Formats: sequence, structure tokens, C-alpha cells
Amino acid sequence: MVTVVLLLRLQFAEFTKIEMSKELFSLLYNGPLFILGFFWLFFRTDEYRRLQILRVLLDLAVFSIAIARFFGSSIPASGHAILLTHTLITVSNRYYKLAALAMLIATAGLKISWHDYSSLGYGVVLGIISGVAWLWAGKRSEYSVPPGPSENVPQQ
Repeated sequence: MVTVVLLLRLQFAEFTKIEMSKELFSLLYNGPLFILGFFWLFFRTDEYRRLQILRVLLDLAVFSIAIARFFGSSIPASGHAILLTHTLITVSNRYYKLAALAMLIATAGLKISWHDYSSLGYGVVLGIISGVAWLWAGKRSEYSVPPGPSENVPQQ
């Protein structure tokens, strides 16, 4: 919440004559996403124990887009929007979802205040597509699992 307040204050800095450095803005804008990213990895550890290649590839693609945007890539989708939307769909922990939703709303508010509707839209749409594909990949792998040793026991 403090980050949102500080970022909104930055938006109105010309009116209040307060100047913030680019480094401080970057810390306030990107820092919470990095913290949430560690929690995302924590919640993914159970999923990665059951190695599902398609799910891992989807996570890597989403993460790659987000990190590329952080380093200044001209990919049209917002890294914040795609990562937050993807994880909102794929992580089941309700506290994580609440934090991700709050960050997505803050990101949307900033993007709208910058008149950057396209990167926000692309990010949300790609996040929804990747999230649904991630869920589908999990359901698909449930049906393709070979029977376990207890299921191969001959009937007497």
C-alpha cells in the first residue's frame, strides 16, 4: 500500500514540486514484483516436483517476457501485467492472489495514468492465455499419467 501511495505521489510530483530519482522509482515500481516473485517460486516448488514440461515452459516464457521488459526490451506486453495475471490464475494460495491482485490494480492505475493502455492490455490478455494454457496442461497431464504399480496388480 505504501508503494502505491508513493508511486501515485510521484505521478503528481510536478504539482507538489517533489522530485524522485529514477532509481527510487524503479525500486518502488519493480521491488514489490521481485518480492512477490520469490513467493511465486516458493508456491511453484510443489508443482515442479511433478515435472510437467509444458507448465515449466509456460512459466519460463512468462518470466522471460517480464524480465525482458525489466531490462528495457520493446516487447509490447507489460511485464508486470503478464506475470501478475498469469500467477493470479495459476497460484492457488489466497494470500498470494490478494497481493498479486493489489499489485495488478496498482500497475493498471499507473499504466492508465501514463496513457499506456496497449502494454497493459497485451499483458493482461497474454497473462490470461498463458494462465489458462497452464491449467489446461495440468489437466492434460492428469489423464496421460501411466498407471502406478498398485494399479498393475493382477486380479485374483
